[in-house]
Amino acid sequence: MQLVRWRAARPALSVVGLLYASVADFLQGQHGAEMERLRPFVGDWAYSQVFDTSALFPKGGHNAGHWTAQWGPRGLSLVLTFQVEGTVDSGAGLEIMTWDPKAQVYRDHAIWYDAPGQWEFTGRFEGAVLVYRGEFDFQGRHVKLRYETRAVADSGFTITEYASIDGGPEQRILQGKAEPH
Repeated sequence: MQLVRWRAARPALSVVGLLYASVADFLQGQHGAEMERLRPFVGDWAYSQVFDTSALFPKGGHNAGHWTAQWGPRGLSLVLTFQVEGTVDSGAGLEIMTWDPKAQVYRDHAIWYDAPGQWEFTGRFEGAVLVYRGEFDFQGRHVKLRYETRAVADSGFTITEYASIDGGPEQRILQGKAEPH
């Protein structure tokens, strides 16, 4: 941290100084309070998923793997990567969460192993629960997805996903759990 303070005192802040600055320093920016709410999801996690029997996953099943979330440049994003294997499918994904100050929503830009392109979700905290919503086509079906992410004090987080398939009733399709390695 001494390196950052010394470099910050110089008239021209060097790139090296930026690389060594702490996330706390970065989070003092314009989106600090909103991004700070994502702090419970930062870390390196063992991740498991249980798929409910549903219209989207008629056989149900389970996956397990690894989930990592770290701050992006200047703390203005959260970059998540994951890899899973199991009875439903195996693969990896990348997501980038940001705060959109104009729309007052979080944006999740997702590139998943089983999707042909990028999916985007918008989210808001509803109390302590981060709720994202989005629509996309998957395996020839139109999906309206809602997922709820809940921090578990000092021990990870849970994700519960719900989907309406082709205009049908919303069903719970997945329960995920992230725990420290």
